[in-house]
Amino acid sequence: MAIGRKSKKIEQRRWRPDFRDVETLPDTKVIRTGFLLNFVAVALTLLVLSVFIVREYSLQNMKREVADLELQVADGSAKNRVLLDANKRFKQSSTIVEEVIDFDEQVLDLPDFIESLATLIPEGMILSLVEMRFSDNPVTAGKSKVPPFLVNFKGRVTGTESASPSQIITDLQKSIIEVSEIQSMDVATDLTSFNRNNEFGYFDFTLQVIITAKADSKS
Repeated sequence: MAIGRKSKKIEQRRWRPDFRDVETLPDTKVIRTGFLLNFVAVALTLLVLSVFIVREYSLQNMKREVADLELQVADGSAKNRVLLDANKRFKQSSTIVEEVIDFDEQVLDLPDFIESLATLIPEGMILSLVEMRFSDNPVTAGKSKVPPFLVNFKGRVTGTESASPSQIITDLQKSIIEVSEIQSMDVATDLTSFNRNNEFGYFDFTLQVIITAKADSKS
């Protein structure tokens, strides 16, 4: 063996590590807590951001759907208004036609009847309104339903030297019943109001004449 040369050290595998020989120990460094916290924070941030994006996308979709529904509702409302207007006009036309038919079913010569009524207004009476229309409540007349014809008189009566206000109203009722144009019908009169006006000394009155066609008076 040469002088001064060291012999090579023979290393043998140990069946367990020698903790005194640090260089031969495996790397067992502990993961730092700061790193874990940063990782969790980034993960939470990404999660919240993802949820926000999904909710914002859903909200925008809902807004678009609501806008589409509002357009559909507006379009449907416009169509409904058109249908309602058409239905209203149809009902009005139908009412007019029904009134014409009812008027034709009445055997009343209206122009002559009005002329006869005009001659019956006595002295001491002033009319403010004369209304003629068919009743809203039809009555049975034969096989068809014909509404009664109504004549409403409104005005005031002052009386005369020979007749009191109540006597003038009574005489007018009798005269109306005897009008020739309605002799073939059932006629009734109703004094619905008769009130004294103390300030001016006359009586305000409302008189209704109800004319109903008889079953055998229709042609």
